[in-house]
Amino acid sequence: MATQLSNDSKMISSADEALNVAREVIATNSATIAATIAATIAATITVAEAERVTWDLVVVGAGIAGSTTAILAAREGLRVLLIEAKRFPREKVCGGCLNPRAIDYLKRLGVAEELQGQGTIALGRLHVQFGRDPHCWPIPSLWSVRRSTVDSILVQKAIASGVHFLPETVGMLQLLSSDLPSSDSVASKRLITGAEHVDDGPGSSIAHESIVPESIAHESIAVEVRPAVGGQRSSSRRLVTRVAVVASGLNRSPLGGTLQWSSTVASGSRIGVQCMLHESELSKDSFLIHSPMFQDQQSLHMLVAPNGYVGLCKTDGGYYDIAAAVDPTEVRGKNSIPATIDSIVEYCGYRPDAVWHTKPWMTTPHLTRASNPVAVPRVFLVGDSIGYIEPFTGEGMSWALASGFAVVPLIASAIRCNSYEDSSSKWNQWAIQQRRFSQSVCRWVAKQARMPRRAQWVLRVCDWFPPIRNWIVRKATQ
Repeated sequence: MATQLSNDSKMISSADEALNVAREVIATNSATIAATIAATIAATITVAEAERVTWDLVVVGAGIAGSTTAILAAREGLRVLLIEAKRFPREKVCGGCLNPRAIDYLKRLGVAEELQGQGTIALGRLHVQFGRDPHCWPIPSLWSVRRSTVDSILVQKAIASGVHFLPETVGMLQLLSSDLPSSDSVASKRLITGAEHVDDGPGSSIAHESIVPESIAHESIAVEVRPAVGGQRSSSRRLVTRVAVVASGLNRSPLGGTLQWSSTVASGSRIGVQCMLHESELSKDSFLIHSPMFQDQQSLHMLVAPNGYVGLCKTDGGYYDIAAAVDPTEVRGKNSIPATIDSIVEYCGYRPDAVWHTKPWMTTPHLTRASNPVAVPRVFLVGDSIGYIEPFTGEGMSWALASGFAVVPLIASAIRCNSYEDSSSKWNQWAIQQRRFSQSVCRWVAKQARMPRRAQWVLRVCDWFPPIRNWIVRKATQ
């Protein structure tokens, strides 16, 4: 083991030099961080260099859950590689609100001050409206911030913590058929991998087989990597790691649509859509500027209609975050997304802003879903890859951070004890507990939002009985 680690260290010496330079840039002062975030975050290692290392942990997906896991694992002394298919920074469909629990996690990671320095906006009120009857309530302080800002700062922190970063690279796990959940096949030395990266949800890839050496199969996981743009199967390389973490969001694309590792989508699940508008782009008569209700820039606004709900708030950089969860039957053509947002805004008595018909919209697969299981020996799912529950107000960022903090002790223990069955079992138990308790209020709120009469009565009861309202709001923002 010691000899192997020594050889690995020599192999990546040139990458370590690049990593040290990146750390020096980050550590200079807070002012340089803002400039660094505006630029693309470069790789700290090449694929060829990464291929020659036996990693303790490879994390596929550099969003909040992935970066948090990487940072904490590096603090445990593990050798960590963080892989991301996109070029960073990038925007992502997200409610954009950090709740008190998320803020506490970010403080423990040491990035809260950097986030505040980027212009996060503190939100202290919730304006919720089903139809034309507005309700305004105090809420625990939330931070409104773009996902590109959060993700960039976390990746920078990961690099500074000793994590190697490989962006614009697709990572696909190669799993033994005997390791896959619910597999009836006889234990073999064949690997099941996925085909291409898909954006339409799990289960749509075509599987193929390849051979892995028996010694590697029993002691590690193989991760096939290739360039995200223009990369062909023939140019793919294979990395070796003791543990792999899938942090790729709802699609779970690194699993390659492995049918045995199911992701169950709830009946009637909505999809997420989002658009970022800069304040300079708003029309002169925009309700976001002139409506008295929306002039309060310290409020999170939720407009609810039978076919979906829209969250609107001011965020860092002078942008407005327009994020919504809508019925998928509403989205059937090029202009159907902004038209659906128009219908929700009009249902609540406001005149839509025509500018969002000229902007690109991002979308998600069905939001309410659950992966089962969320771990097998040596492979752990974190963040949205575990599953998600509406109502899509940014609570997913809190769950992502929580999963990173919870999974790393299990991974570190498994590697040090060379025992992986117990850790994967505990991670599956953790996910069950999250779904049963932590997400129960969000599940209840999402159900009420689909029933106009009941929703209006719930809102009135919340006005009449503030303690009940405060309890619901506190739970829903955790």
